[in-house]
Amino acid sequence: SPHLCFQAAMARKTVFHWGPLSALTVIVIISSTTLGVAFDNHPHYPAHARPSDWLVRVWCLIVVGILYNFFKAIYTGGGDLPLKWEPEDKAHRHSMQYCKFCQGYKAPRVHHCQTCGRCVKKMDHHCPWVNSCVGNDNHFNFFAFVTLVPIGCAISTYILLRHAVETYIFLSGRSNVVALHSWLFFLGAGLAVAMTFAVGIIAVDQIGVIRKNTTNIEDWIVQKANNRERTSPFVYPYNLGFRTNIAVQWRSFWAADGITWPTVPGTDMLTLSKEQLTQKALKRQAVRLLYVQQASRCFGLKFGWKTFIAGPFFDDNSLAVQPGDLVEVWLIRSGWAYGEKMKEEEGKQPEAVYPRQRGWFPEPCLLPPGTEGSSAPITLANVPVRDGKAVAADVSAKDSATQNGGASVQSNGVADQQQPRSAKADKRRPKLD
Repeated sequence: SPHLCFQAAMARKTVFHWGPLSALTVIVIISSTTLGVAFDNHPHYPAHARPSDWLVRVWCLIVVGILYNFFKAIYTGGGDLPLKWEPEDKAHRHSMQYCKFCQGYKAPRVHHCQTCGRCVKKMDHHCPWVNSCVGNDNHFNFFAFVTLVPIGCAISTYILLRHAVETYIFLSGRSNVVALHSWLFFLGAGLAVAMTFAVGIIAVDQIGVIRKNTTNIEDWIVQKANNRERTSPFVYPYNLGFRTNIAVQWRSFWAADGITWPTVPGTDMLTLSKEQLTQKALKRQAVRLLYVQQASRCFGLKFGWKTFIAGPFFDDNSLAVQPGDLVEVWLIRSGWAYGEKMKEEEGKQPEAVYPRQRGWFPEPCLLPPGTEGSSAPITLANVPVRDGKAVAADVSAKDSATQNGGASVQSNGVADQQQPRSAKADKRRPKLD
C-alpha cells in the first residue's frame, strides 16, 4: 500500500545506516591522518617530508566536495515518482508497467526499488553506501562523489607514504616512539590506496553510463533484449551521441522532470517500456513456485565450498529461507537460485511478501534432505507442476536428470533467452520490480 511504501522510504535518505556510517568512518580515518601529516610541526621532522601548501589546499577543497556531494546524494535521493502516477495520455497505459506497490504506472525509465519501496526516476541502482537509490535527482552528486574520492585518496596516498617513508628513514634510529608513530600512518595510507582503486572502478563505470545516457538497469534490459530471439535488432532509444547525452542529462538533473526524454529517430519513450513488458511475459513463462526444504545458513557454507564461493556476499543480494517457505524462482545458476518469497492465503493466488524479500539462496535448499549428495540438481525444467506449484520433494533422483540429457533451466527455451553471459553478472543484477 502507499502507507507501506512511505514507511519503507523513511528508512532511507538518512546517514544513520551502516552504509553511510561505514563510508564516513573511512573518510574520517583517511582525512584525519592526512591532516595530521599536513599540519604536523614537530621540530624533529624533516621539512621536506611535509606536503606543499598548494597541494594541501587542493586536497582540502576535494574533501569538501566529497562531503558535500555525499550528503547531497543521501538526502536528495534518486527522485521518487508520485504514488498512483498515471500518464496524461490514457492510451499509453497498455505500454507501461503497473506497480502494485506504488499503485500507479511506471513512467519511462522508472523502476521500483524493493529496498526503498518506491518507484525511482531514471534509477541506476540502489547504493547502500549512500543509503538511497541513485537516480535522476542525485546522479550528478553521486558521480561527483565517486569521482572525487579516488582523486582525493590518491593525493592522501602520496602525502602519507612520502611522509611515512622519509620520516621513518630519518628518525628510526633516534626515537622508537616517533618511528612507531610513522608506521601508524600506513593505516590511513592503506585505506587510501584501497579506496583509490575500489571507488575508481565505480567512477569508470559511471563515466560509461553517463556517456551513453543509460543506467545499469537499462544496460541489463538491453542485454536481455539482444540475447533473446528477435526479428530485428533492438535499438536503445536514449543514446543520442556523447555531447547530446551530456547536455540532456545535465538539463534533466537541474530542470527537467526526469520523465520526459528525447529519443533517437525510429523510437519513442515507450520503446524500452514495451521491451520490458515482453521480457516480463517471457519471465513469467519460466517462473516456478517451489517449497524450501532446508534453511540457508552461513552463505551456503553448509552445502560445500563450491557453493559458498559462488554465492553473493552482500545482505541485499541474498535471501534467507526457512523450511516450508514458498519461493518464486526464475533463475538457477552456479548452485544458487534467484527468487522471491511468496505468501499463501486460502482461496487466493500466492502473492509476494511485502516488504519484498528477493535474492539469491543456495539451490540445495530446494532439495529433499535425503538427496543432498545427488548429482541431479533441481532445475526449472524438470520440476513437476501441480496445481500451479512445483514441489521440490517430488523430484526424482539422479537418473531423471540423466535421461533429460542434463536438462537445466536453459532447456525450456524461454529462460535461455534471458540468461546473461556469466553468473557473476547475474549476482550484480540490479533489483527491479
